[in-house]
Amino acid sequence: MSGIGARLAISLLLTLAMEPALAAALKKRGRDLLLVGLVNVATNPAAVFLFHLAAGYTPIPPALAMIVLEAGAILAEGAWYQKYGGNFPRPYWFSLGANALSFGIGYLIQRVF
Repeated sequence: MSGIGARLAISLLLTLAMEPALAAALKKRGRDLLLVGLVNVATNPAAVFLFHLAAGYTPIPPALAMIVLEAGAILAEGAWYQKYGGNFPRPYWFSLGANALSFGIGYLIQRVF
């Protein structure tokens, strides 16, 4: 597997490994753990694909595209945690932390490999 499909799959798999693990460490259980996985299935592939489109085919600086897309993912996920979550007292902070974790680790992995 190569190209954009591989990047989409790797990004989603890493995100699904990290964000639910963080949620479990923060005592999220059952439906809330499932929700963390589902919101990432909804937002991660879209954000990664749109980033590659913006970076490759528009004059938008890649860093700006990344910031805008990550902010959108954080807001969307926070809204879903707020609406559908059972144990998310600060849903937007959870979304920010989870996304910072998966983004940061993904960034480090890209730099190493």
